[in-house]
Amino acid sequence: MKKRFIVLLDLNEHSAALLRYAFQWSLHANTPLVLLHQTSVIIPGLAHTEYKQSLINKGNEDALQLLKELVA
Repeated sequence: MKKRFIVLLDLNEHSAALLRYAFQWSLHANTPLVLLHQTSVIIPGLAHTEYKQSLINKGNEDALQLLKELVA
């Protein structure tokens, strides 16, 4: 079985501390980290498909940018 730490992040104010803790723990255990985040986007029900997709893409891009900043 492959060993790894899966870290669930919701990108709140405590995420940086959680990531630092998990990183130190993974170094000690010599295992890789896997970061996981699920983007939640509020979309109007009657919005066009293209608009819905653009909102989802924007939410994913923003979340990815925040994850990159946390990792750096």
